[in-house]
Amino acid sequence: MTQYDVIVAGAGLAGLSFVWHLLETDTAHRVLVIDRSLTPSNDKTWCFWGEADAPFASLAAHSWRAAEVRFNATIVHDNLEAMHYHCIHSETFQQHVLARLHASPQVTLLEADIVEIGEFSAGAFVQTNRGRHTADWVVQSVQPSRREADQLLDYPVRQHFGGIEIQTHEAVFSPERFAMMHFRVPQRDGVSFVYILPTAPDRALVEHTVFSTRPMPAADHFAATHDYIRANLTEDYTVLRTETGDLPMNDAMPPQQS
Repeated sequence: MTQYDVIVAGAGLAGLSFVWHLLETDTAHRVLVIDRSLTPSNDKTWCFWGEADAPFASLAAHSWRAAEVRFNATIVHDNLEAMHYHCIHSETFQQHVLARLHASPQVTLLEADIVEIGEFSAGAFVQTNRGRHTADWVVQSVQPSRREADQLLDYPVRQHFGGIEIQTHEAVFSPERFAMMHFRVPQRDGVSFVYILPTAPDRALVEHTVFSTRPMPAADHFAATHDYIRANLTEDYTVLRTETGDLPMNDAMPPQQS
């Protein structure tokens, strides 16, 4: 058993962001970061609003200062003025933050499966398949416990999506403007739209997204994305990579602990 000041359980976007900001303001705490895998992977696209010098904006693969919303017969364009919409590839972000964590003497990185998170009289603990670790604080950034997952919800909404990054054989995109929502797709058991992040006139991530209580299979999202591309953009394109997600957007209240 090892003792730390802070344990961060989960090294995704939230967990790594937390440790980064902690190192920006504190040089004394001993920190343990635990995740099943600490190998960077290019399987997600993370976007956020901020000014040109926002934290991590320098890592952005692309940034936009104009947005678009489209209905069947209406298009709305908006200039974001001082605000930007920044897009970071997960692999770039993970490589950048993990390089700093590896170089920090106050941070320990551990690849392990998290079995249990809890409290005891002297603080909190994380039980893993590679031992039990304790700290004054545990920051939880992993899947909720069964007790949380079993909550009865008034609004059990999820945001689920399937995206395809494509290279077209002709210029079809405006890389200075991203499509926040194109609603000209079938509305399937909820609110459906297509989200487009163009990075060049011939390259973009096109993503079919739905807000509903019952997530669609990834294959259905990909089929809907391909249908949209062929009907509205081009029939001549190459798939570079894919990504999927299923995010809770509900009214769950996680238990507040000491």
